[in-house]
Order: sequence, then C-alpha cells, then structure tokens
Amino acid sequence: MLGYNNKEIENLKVANKQFTEQQKKKMSWQKKTAIGLGSLLGLLTIIHFSAKYSNYITKFQQDVLSSLSSCLNYVGENTLLNLKALKGVSAS
Repeated sequence: MLGYNNKEIENLKVANKQFTEQQKKKMSWQKKTAIGLGSLLGLLTIIHFSAKYSNYITKFQQDVLSSLSSCLNYVGENTLLNLKALKGVSAS
C-alpha cells in the first residue's frame, strides 16, 4: 500500500485512532457548552416573550425581565466572540 510496510500501516492506524479520540473529547465540551447556552437562550426567550405580552406585569417582573435581557445580550455577545475565536483556532 503506497510503499508502506504493515508495521507502518498499523502505526498510522493507531495514531489516527488516538487523534480521532482526542478530537471527540475536545468537541464534547464544546457541544455541551453549545447545548447549555442554547437551552439557556431558549428559556430566556420564553420568559421574555411571556412577560412582554402579558397584560399584568408587576414591577418585579419588569426588573427580572430587564435583568434577563441584559444577561441574554451578554451571553449572546460572548458566545459569538467565543465561536469566532474557536473558528480562528481550528482554521490554523
């Protein structure tokens, strides 16, 4: 096979398997982070719209909504920055 002997082929297979496992481990925390942020964003969106279109919003609900909106903006901006940074790292 392209000038490689069996031992070299086996070494390449082992190295490829190890690399693949490392990539899976590396991606697992990224996937967990994305799922967690997606869940948080979904929850905040539901709370935001349920409070926004409610006819009876108390002062406390307005304060909570304001805090959640700030949190949502902060999380969204940082997520975009992190994704851009990860994309730059994976491209190099």
